[in-house]
Amino acid sequence: MRKMAALGGALLLTLVLAAPAAAVKPWYWYDEDFDETYPAVGDCDDFLVNERSVGHHSELLYFGDKDYSTTVRTLYKARGTDHLINAETGKTISATFSVQCHVDIVTEEPLVYERRCTGDFWNLSVPGEGLIAHDAGQVTEYVEGEPGAPGEVLKDVGAGWFYEDEVCAALR
Repeated sequence: MRKMAALGGALLLTLVLAAPAAAVKPWYWYDEDFDETYPAVGDCDDFLVNERSVGHHSELLYFGDKDYSTTVRTLYKARGTDHLINAETGKTISATFSVQCHVDIVTEEPLVYERRCTGDFWNLSVPGEGLIAHDAGQVTEYVEGEPGAPGEVLKDVGAGWFYEDEVCAALR
């Protein structure tokens, strides 16, 4: 009996150790620089605020099967600089960001997933004013719909503030 148990334990250990070697390797869906402009993201009464986001982002896909047909998780990373721009004068202030999101797929059809993003979403300092916008921490959302769709916030922890009057004053 002991020999059978030892043999069974050795077989189980062999299977457990071999499993990572047989696992499907994740692959990058994309890994690229970006430069996006978003018009009219804010209103400072006498002018509109545009945003230009410049940086690098990537998304790594993890699969649940060997034929790469079932995505079970993704890992999204982005870092760069957001520029807030006075739409009338072109005056600009800039904020850095660095974000990582873990996305766990609940179902593919219809697409339902849980997205957990962690990092510095905004870190905006202005000379003479100091830190006027800061958002850092972790946000967990339950999302039904296409990637990037808004979701139901399950958890939001961290520090965050955005002093709109100071941002508008810095852009005047």
